[in-house]
Amino acid sequence: MNCTDVQIFYVTPRTIPPVIPTITPNVSSNATPSTSPGEAPSVPAIPGQASGQSGTGKMVSGQSYIGGSSPSSSKKKLLNFTVEPESFKISLKQGLRETRVLKITNIGNEPIEISIQPLEINEFVKFNENSFSLAIGEIKKITVDFSASNNANPDQYFGSIVVNSSSENKIIPVVIDVNLFEPFLNVKVNISQKYKSVRPGNEVIANITIQNLKDIIPMDLNVYYAIKDFYGNIYDSKEEVISFNSLSVLEGKLIVPESAPEGEYLFYSRVYNGNLSSIDSDSFEVGTRFKFAAFFKTSFIFLIILIFSFFALMLVFKYKREKEKERILNLYLLLNELKELIQEGNIDKAVELYIRIKTIYGEKVSKSALENKDKLKEEMKALSKKLKEDINQIKKEENESEEKSEKKDGENKVENSESSNKNETEKKENEK
Repeated sequence: MNCTDVQIFYVTPRTIPPVIPTITPNVSSNATPSTSPGEAPSVPAIPGQASGQSGTGKMVSGQSYIGGSSPSSSKKKLLNFTVEPESFKISLKQGLRETRVLKITNIGNEPIEISIQPLEINEFVKFNENSFSLAIGEIKKITVDFSASNNANPDQYFGSIVVNSSSENKIIPVVIDVNLFEPFLNVKVNISQKYKSVRPGNEVIANITIQNLKDIIPMDLNVYYAIKDFYGNIYDSKEEVISFNSLSVLEGKLIVPESAPEGEYLFYSRVYNGNLSSIDSDSFEVGTRFKFAAFFKTSFIFLIILIFSFFALMLVFKYKREKEKERILNLYLLLNELKELIQEGNIDKAVELYIRIKTIYGEKVSKSALENKDKLKEEMKALSKKLKEDINQIKKEENESEEKSEKKDGENKVENSESSNKNETEKKENEK
C-alpha cells in the first residue's frame, strides 16, 4: 500500500520586496514606492489638477491645497473647514471590515458645500455620504467603512481621502495593511513610547514579533523593515534573515534622515519565505528640534500652577512679616508697661508680666533669675535691648522702602518733565 503526504499551501501573485527597494517616481496602490534620502517625497495629485501642477511638497498629514495648486505655489488663505483625524492607518484581513469616523467642521464665516472621494483606494473605502452642506460652525461626522474583499492581494496600500469645498481641497493620507484571512505567519510591529516622537537624524527602534500560527516546520525567514511616510516613500530600510521556529522577537533599528520633513511616519515590516508572508506597521511622529507653541501648550497648566504658587508664597511671606511686626510692637508696649511696674515697685506684677513677655518671645525664664532680683533686672534689660534692636531693624526696612518709592517717583517726574520739555521744543520748532 502506497501513501503520499499532501500539504496545502497558498500561492499569491504578489512579488516579495527586494533587499534594496527600487525607486519609483509616483505612489501606486499595488507597489511600495520610495525616494532616495534627500529627495522630496512624492504626494498624490488632486483630481482635476493639470498634470503640471501636481509637483512635490512638504509631507504633512491632512495637508490642504487651495485652488488646485501645490502648497509651494499657492497663496495663503484662511481655511474654511477642518478635518479630524488628519490621517488613517488601517489593518485588515481578507473579507473583513473596519469602521472609522471622519469629522468635518466649518470654521469659516459662510455656509459651504463639501464633497468627499477616495483616491487610489476606491476598492477599500466607502462613505455613508459623499456630498453635503455645512452651515457656519456646523460639525458633520461621516462614517468611513474600510474593507478588503476575499480575494484582495495581501499587501500595504497607500492612498488618500480628498475633501473638497469651493475654495480648497484637503488631503487625508490613508495606509491600509491587508493580510490573509487565515495567515500561516503573524507579524506585529510595536514602537515603544520613547520612540513615538523623534527628531530628524535620530534612531527609531521597534520590536518585531513573529508568530507561527499553523505549526509550520522550522525555516529561515526574511524580515524586511522600513521607515515610510503616509504616501509610501521609503526613507530607510533593512533586511535580515533569521532562523524561525514558533516565536521570534526582533529589534529593528532604523535612522530618520536629517532631510525628513516633520509629520507622521510608519515603521513597516514584512516577513516572508516563498509563498508565506505577513505584514504590519506602527506609526510615529517626526518633529522639529523645538516648537515653542507646542511646548507652551503642553506646559500651560504647569506654568499657571508655578505662577500661582509664586504669588501664594509672596502673600504668605508678606503675611508672616506683618504678623512679626505686629508681635514685636506688642512686645515693646508690654516692655514699657513692665518698666512702669518696676518703677512703681510692683515687683510681683512685674515678674508676671516679664514671664508673659518671655513666653510670647519664645524664651524660658530661669528659676535662678526669679529668685535673684539683680539677675532678673539684667535679663529684663537684655530683653529690652533685644526688642529695641528688632524695632530699629523694622524701622530701617520701612525707611528703605519709602526711599526707594520716593526715588522711583522722582525718576518718573524727571522723565515726564523731560518728555514735556521735548514736546514743547518740537512744538516751537514746528511753529517756526
